[in-house]
Amino acid sequence: MDKTPRKKKEKLGFMVAEFLSAYDAFNDIYSDFKEIISSGNSFASHNFYGRIRTLEEGLFYQVKDLAHSLFREDSDGKIKRQYDEMYKELEKRLSSGEQEKVHSIISDITIEGIKERLDQTIGQSFHELMILRENLYLLKEYEPRSKAEQGHSTKIEDIANRESYQFSEEEEKELSFLIDLDAQNQGEMKEAKIDVTKEMHNLKNNFEGITKLLKHYIPRIKDKTTLDILSKNLDIIKERNLFFVFNSIGFIIGGKKRIGAYGKEKAEEFYSLINSD
Repeated sequence: MDKTPRKKKEKLGFMVAEFLSAYDAFNDIYSDFKEIISSGNSFASHNFYGRIRTLEEGLFYQVKDLAHSLFREDSDGKIKRQYDEMYKELEKRLSSGEQEKVHSIISDITIEGIKERLDQTIGQSFHELMILRENLYLLKEYEPRSKAEQGHSTKIEDIANRESYQFSEEEEKELSFLIDLDAQNQGEMKEAKIDVTKEMHNLKNNFEGITKLLKHYIPRIKDKTTLDILSKNLDIIKERNLFFVFNSIGFIIGGKKRIGAYGKEKAEEFYSLINSD
């Protein structure tokens, strides 16, 4: 008999709902990001910083906490012992030719591998969001200022030329220093843009990866209560485009929130994995 507390069984349904809403929010951001890339406009537009910060500190923070609670074992060697026991049992069943048992053990090892990968990918995505937020902050605060301040040396030289002014050696050094400062500012902004582009694409790949892992994980869940709770949560999303807001230990902390078309589509896919018969 499965002695896992019901509260923990409920967490998967909560996590999946939060993840689908988080991916919905990120998809909107990613769509605007691609528009910026194609148009060449500034990253300071579309409030990228505020939207990523809201996602990182809100929905995806909950996803990360729930994933750690569900999939991260205590760091006392428990997971290694668990694998050692499964490999020992596998060797025993292989030597006795018990194919059904062998298949079951390999399936259990696969499930554990999926859970570890889910936890790792979700954790990596959370930290990627933090890095992205910092780079967007740099662009939001300093890119407009950098553009306004660039070209000081050129403007000074233009004025001097109009007035037929000859710079002294000391003034030439100051102008050279201004050119260096301008180059540093432009270089940092360019580097931040490159980093933002890389992080956006990484997050898109990570979110897709998490979706694929969930598609592999959900059909392997054997506990009926866990599946029933997950199924009900997915049904609410796909039928009403709504979900409840939960905290990391499974208590409702907000009312119903609307979820977008992408979240609904993925909820339908997940739901079909449970109710395919």
